[in-house]
Amino acid sequence: FRDIVAYEIPEEKGYDIDTDGTDDYTITKQMVTPDVLPDTPEYENTVRANGDVSFLVTPADGKWITDIRLAPESDEDEKQESVTIKEELKAKTLSGAKSGEDENFLSYKKNADGSCLVTIQNVTRNLKLIVDTVNYYTVTMESPQHGKLTARDAQGNVIQNGDNVAEGTAITFTAAPEKHYRFDAWGKDAAAYADQSKEIGSVPAGENR
Repeated sequence: FRDIVAYEIPEEKGYDIDTDGTDDYTITKQMVTPDVLPDTPEYENTVRANGDVSFLVTPADGKWITDIRLAPESDEDEKQESVTIKEELKAKTLSGAKSGEDENFLSYKKNADGSCLVTIQNVTRNLKLIVDTVNYYTVTMESPQHGKLTARDAQGNVIQNGDNVAEGTAITFTAAPEKHYRFDAWGKDAAAYADQSKEIGSVPAGENR
């Protein structure tokens, strides 16, 4: 009998990226194909060589997932990663190779609740994930008396009361008084960041504001 070749895959558990004692995301619903490895401790949390694995990555409350990718096998691999990706893309274009035929090909689909279904095809090495997350905050706007308050981000997208935005997003608020009324002053978080003499003020989204 030949030895079975298998590779380590991400465990089903919570992960603390910034080591603040709180998990930033959790991996669940792990499935491997083919599911033919012996039921022994040495093959726990592994996938057979050239097999596939899928799992769900769910961000913690107050977090958004911005990207998921495989960690390089070594520091040298990390330095060469961008060059390798460019060469691989060039080779695919010239040969017409399908992405599913690549080794350790990772793809993911983001769900409406912010979780991501991750699939890694044709596994040929131990796998470790890099998951990028960002904090998000809820925008709260109280309707002013005798006027209108609007908000937009740096790209001009309208932000409504109750919308979530990523940490650091610059939000521009505009106060438009009704006829026969004038702008008085900004209140709450805007008071600390906006010019009290102007009807337009910018506030960065962040903790405690």
